[in-house]
Amino acid sequence: MALASRSAGAAPLWQVHSTLARSAANGPGLRFVVWSQGCSLACAGCFNPETQEPHAASARRVKTWSTRWPAPTALKG
Repeated sequence: MALASRSAGAAPLWQVHSTLARSAANGPGLRFVVWSQGCSLACAGCFNPETQEPHAASARRVKTWSTRWPAPTALKG
């Protein structure tokens, strides 16, 4: 998970590149998918190179992102 730097005691921040409400292509079953922003590995042949830049997404509190997730009963997998 790409966590942005934060001050001690503050809520954790998450840099999210994008989300997909429902996907059958990212694992078995129907899933909610989150792509984090900021990967320093720069692997050859990376499938999502646009997610490598560490500051391309806005950082938000983890709790803010979690309110966007569908209810677990809406997903299978």
